[in-house]
Amino acid sequence: MCGDLDGDTALDEELFGWLIGSAKVHGAAPGGAEPELPASEPGSNEYMTATFRGALTRSLTDISRAPEGARVDAIRSHAIVLARLAGFLAGHLPPESDVFRDVVDALMDGNREPQTSAAEHFHDHEHHHGDDRDGHVHDH
Repeated sequence: MCGDLDGDTALDEELFGWLIGSAKVHGAAPGGAEPELPASEPGSNEYMTATFRGALTRSLTDISRAPEGARVDAIRSHAIVLARLAGFLAGHLPPESDVFRDVVDALMDGNREPQTSAAEHFHDHEHHHGDDRDGHVHDH
């Protein structure tokens, strides 16, 4: 397995569980039905969302089949393969399309998404300012 995670099956399962929880926001789950691509134009938000959900569902299904303790490696492998696929597809467009910047931006946005949603989730569980359920009220 990867570096510090060697032999840590509990952490492996915890990280896989976090991935599954994050994927639910996008309507994807291991073994779930892949969405049909809409009749809308390729490149539309609806089409791209369905394509993303389908790829995520396929990845989750494959990752869930990895042996116990090997799911982090499976997650890593899928991330690398999909990044390679993105580069391969983008490499077939003319340089003036500047798709490389869009691909890198999408990669960075996707990489930040789990941390952002986890931080928002954690903040939702902190005490509520101005809510007397926490035993004190703030005037801000």
